[in-house]
Amino acid sequence: MSLGLAAAFADPAAAREARARLVVDGLNQPVFVATPRGDDRAFVVERGGRIRIVAGGAIKEPPFLDIHDRVDTEREGGLSGLAFPADYAVTGRFYVYYTYGAPGVADRAMESRISAFQAIGPPATASVANAAQEQVLWSLRLPNTIHHGGTIAIRDGDLFLALGDGGGATSETGAYDPDDVAQNELVPLGKLLRFDLAGMAPLTPQLLAKGFRNPFRFSFDAATGDLYVGDVGQDAREEIDVLPAGFATAPGCPALPNFGWDVLEGSICLGPDPPSEPKCSDPCLITPIYEYPHEPVASCRGAVMGGVVYRGAALPDWKGQYLFGDFCSGRVFSLRWTPAGGAQDLVERTAELLRDGGSLAWITSFGEDRNGEVYMTTAGDSLGGRLYRIPEPSRGALAWIAFTALGSLAAATGRRG
Repeated sequence: MSLGLAAAFADPAAAREARARLVVDGLNQPVFVATPRGDDRAFVVERGGRIRIVAGGAIKEPPFLDIHDRVDTEREGGLSGLAFPADYAVTGRFYVYYTYGAPGVADRAMESRISAFQAIGPPATASVANAAQEQVLWSLRLPNTIHHGGTIAIRDGDLFLALGDGGGATSETGAYDPDDVAQNELVPLGKLLRFDLAGMAPLTPQLLAKGFRNPFRFSFDAATGDLYVGDVGQDAREEIDVLPAGFATAPGCPALPNFGWDVLEGSICLGPDPPSEPKCSDPCLITPIYEYPHEPVASCRGAVMGGVVYRGAALPDWKGQYLFGDFCSGRVFSLRWTPAGGAQDLVERTAELLRDGGSLAWITSFGEDRNGEVYMTTAGDSLGGRLYRIPEPSRGALAWIAFTALGSLAAATGRRG
């Protein structure tokens, strides 16, 4: 083999393309995807109340978990969050977040729940969990059927949940957070919450930050611990917020970090209402690292889907970039954020991910596989819900696999001779 050809195959990562590869379609409104540590399978959350295992390019039967009989899917309700602790391979215990309600019962109250379930059999190969044995760790009666967040995440043994303001606002009335909860530290709505999983149920949350409208998707940077939040806007702005690891408020500011809603929508001043809320010019308010305006259309104008900071190995140029999308437009972007430099290098990735055309209908989440590569779920179009993986191996990567396999075969043959 020539030196030039050998050099072309010397780095398999360089032969990868940032392309969205369709893993499976035919899912029923997938809204999240997670993987246990060390597991090659993808666990896809379906809004109606089921978690499906995807392995070997196929959706496995039966569902890993089926709790559709207790999940309320009215408006923004449903099963929306899944988190595996670091010791899942030993304990088989995992956590879900969903809105509870008795199906078919009129005037039922929607309730947010964090619950624990148990896999049946050895966790590394378990194909089903025990739906009958649910441990409800925390619950909250909701004032409305929208703006209740959707993500749970585990870091350093604690579980995190970001709740929205509970809804009730409409563009027609001009109401913003009508119950004034996002700035009210006496209620958990509009807050980032932390739960000590070592505690006894029911768990009591600790408030970590306030001032959110609907932080549907958030994630931790696996390398730094920084928390990235996609907070869905109302009339004009979608925003990305960051709570750095080890964050401390500035001298003279309240101890609880405040991301501004409903005094601000992004950087737009809505004003304090009631007057006891901070003013728009209050230097203690934390402004977004990035915001973008709504599309000038009448229907779905914008809904940011917070993503993940890329920490995989297949796309070296992407390392440290935050990947996120928009539910309405189907567009995907990346940016790089540092405490010193702020947000930089904003790039739209949509065309790059869809080199052969097509569209990403209703992006609902981004996740990570065991190696830090990216999964993405979409919940729309005529083919139903889809699971994608980024990146897709290119012809060069496949050639590298073949090349190394042939090299191993040649070496083995030589040893035998």
